[in-house]
Amino acid sequence: MKPIFNIFVFLFFLCPILSNSQITSVSIASAQLKLDSMQIKGKDFFKVVDEKAVKLDNGDVITTAVCFCDNMPGGRAEMYSSFTRSYGLTTKIGKKWNPVYQNIVYWENDQYLVKYHDYGPPGEYQEEGWFAVVDRNLKVLNVFMEEGISEEYYSVKKNGKYGTVSSTLNEYLPFAFDSLSELSFRAEVEIMVKERSFYTYAAKKNKKWGLITTESDTIVPFKYDFLENSFYGKMIAKYKGKWGIIDQADSAIVPFIYDSIFMKRGTFLLKGKKWALLPDEFKYKNAQHQFDGFAFNPAGGSSLARIGNKWYFFNDEKLKETDEGYDDFHFDKDSGPFVCVKKGDLFGIYHSRSEKWETQFVYSKIVEVLYEREWENHTNYPVYHFFVIQDGKEVEFRIRD
Repeated sequence: MKPIFNIFVFLFFLCPILSNSQITSVSIASAQLKLDSMQIKGKDFFKVVDEKAVKLDNGDVITTAVCFCDNMPGGRAEMYSSFTRSYGLTTKIGKKWNPVYQNIVYWENDQYLVKYHDYGPPGEYQEEGWFAVVDRNLKVLNVFMEEGISEEYYSVKKNGKYGTVSSTLNEYLPFAFDSLSELSFRAEVEIMVKERSFYTYAAKKNKKWGLITTESDTIVPFKYDFLENSFYGKMIAKYKGKWGIIDQADSAIVPFIYDSIFMKRGTFLLKGKKWALLPDEFKYKNAQHQFDGFAFNPAGGSSLARIGNKWYFFNDEKLKETDEGYDDFHFDKDSGPFVCVKKGDLFGIYHSRSEKWETQFVYSKIVEVLYEREWENHTNYPVYHFFVIQDGKEVEFRIRD
């Protein structure tokens, strides 16, 4: 087995494994395969009961059909009506799309916005919805996934600007923004905006950021160099080169005096070359700028903070008082909640969620960690296999979490 002990620190400013362009390419390729598949299945399975056509200015025709579609993508007789209204297209250049889409609207430059919703096989409640911008040849040019929080609003781009459309593809927010965040959690803005609750977007307009509701009301004016979307009413903002935190009344609850701020299992403030872990209730005056870096276990639980050359566990926005500091650590997708921690020349294994040591410092090397699941008494348990060097020999042991 090859050694896999590679120390990787998840600092907030590291780039994601996949860039936005790579993610977009993968999404477009997946959407293309699904749209092509729908066309093939549509030929075999849909039966048009009634059909109408609307001719567009460019000579293309959007077809509206009531289809009998038990076996079509999107049709499930046990959950939905066997009859559904679907949309297709016959283009001026002779390309014909079967009426298998939830909606089609003209977009721009002889391109169309197609809404697609796919349901899983009978007995399963999996579903996926997204929009795709396609040209007349059904070539996918862009993909917009449905928001996970609300099924009413979808952020899309048109004529170089972002806006939103409703589930029927009608324009909702105007296409006037340079950028739109994902929808926030439901924001507590009843007092500020017509005594009602709304979802919010952090939006960029004329090179400045502000906060708007899904009804296009501006809550925070467009004056910031950057603004994160609302997270329980708190927003990280950049103003005149410095970072702070504001609330939805545009009041600074953490002043704009920091070189960077990020939130991830706590709130972290950078001033000069040192980080602070912000105490509860945003008491920034009590923040101690003593940290040189952080690492976050993907499986959750306690994370690690670095002071000088030592790493320390922290949770609930504070360091473990009994922690002596460690020289190195290792966790990855196969380690789950377990962190392999090095002290001197030896390793121990720590459970980051229960905050207990599984083994003390007895291993000279962590060779590999493998993950699997096993059934017992109708319960599926995660199992971790550790391959380690102890007393000069490779040893394997397992822990069931």
